Amino acid sequence: MPAGSSGKKYDVIVIGGGHNGLTNAAYLAKAGKKVLVLERRHILGGAACTEEVFPGFKFSVCSYVVSLLRPEIIRDLDLPATDWRFCRWMALSLPCPTAITCGA
Repeated sequence: MPAGSSGKKYDVIVIGGGHNGLTNAAYLAKAGKKVLVLERRHILGGAACTEEVFPGFKFSVCSYVVSLLRPEIIRDLDLPATDWRFCRWMALSLPCPTAITCGA
């Protein structure tokens, strides 16, 4: 078992706290593994997060892809029992002349 900097032992170390790393870490923890997730940034979620890059301006790299989150993952990890929530946007602006309108 690899040891973290605190001397604790882990079964698995996941490098990267993006949405895929967090999903894998959650499945491994659910299977009884002791998991450590390492992320170099100050925020977790990777492309599925929205962050305030300037005061009052929130930027989303690819947060819309969370709508592609498979229903079995939501069920398997019992996400509705946590603080997780799905926010649906009325419209999505892309860095091109096209806008995609989504249902509410």
